[in-house]
Amino acid sequence: MDNNLLLKRLKDELVNYDRNKSTVNTYLTIAQDFLKSLKNKEFTDSDAISYLAKLREQGKADNTIRFAHYALRRLFVANKIEFSKRPPPIKELDRPYFTEEEIQKLIGNAKTFCDEQQKAFLVMSTIYALRRGEIIIIRPEDIDKKNHTIFIHTEKGGIQREQFIPEDIRKYIYNYNWDYELSKATMSVLFYIILDKCKFKLEELAKHSGWHSIRRSVVTYLMQANVNPISLSRFIRWKSQTTVPGASPMIAIYDRTEGLVADKEILSIHPFIAFWK
Repeated sequence: MDNNLLLKRLKDELVNYDRNKSTVNTYLTIAQDFLKSLKNKEFTDSDAISYLAKLREQGKADNTIRFAHYALRRLFVANKIEFSKRPPPIKELDRPYFTEEEIQKLIGNAKTFCDEQQKAFLVMSTIYALRRGEIIIIRPEDIDKKNHTIFIHTEKGGIQREQFIPEDIRKYIYNYNWDYELSKATMSVLFYIILDKCKFKLEELAKHSGWHSIRRSVVTYLMQANVNPISLSRFIRWKSQTTVPGASPMIAIYDRTEGLVADKEILSIHPFIAFWK
């Protein structure tokens, strides 16, 4: 097969979908590496799964494998080659997360049945993918209502930074006073109280492990929206942003898109924002 033609079709499709240059280069790099490993032989989705499995064997991070999975899917679609919906071989994907339909149900019922605190916590989780420990350390002084930003204090060495608050979720953040001290244990109990209020059945409660399940959902659906990997890394505040999955370290170093600008771009296509309207 003509690899140059395959890559050209991928590039054309990404450009047609108005993907930025950084995203296009990232996907092309992954696709090129995959095609190189095939040595010009015809391929199927089984080859893609094998390629992802080898990345796993090489000790690549879960997020690296996820980005590779989405890039290969775009390569197959662009060249009209069937690609199954089997997930990549990532241990992380075996852990609980919410589907988009479950997130919609969660938010829709929360707006009716949850109190101001619970809605504020859910907004921070479903939009910014905050961990439970990051939610409970937000304080009133972290919120700038004039410029519509919130300063996020992170755990696990993540990048602490201001993030933009879009109009559709401002009332949920501004209506809560953020002056209560809660423990992580209390947050875990509160998670199940919220699910119960939001009409999730007992069997549904059992499969969702906690706040981090929502974090996995945010990352998963933003990836499926083909968000620029570097911008996603900054939005989620991951610790290392010079080893962005699927991207050249030099791209991450030289890409200096201002954080709040990148936030607004991501928030404009964030799949869960509309559920809070």
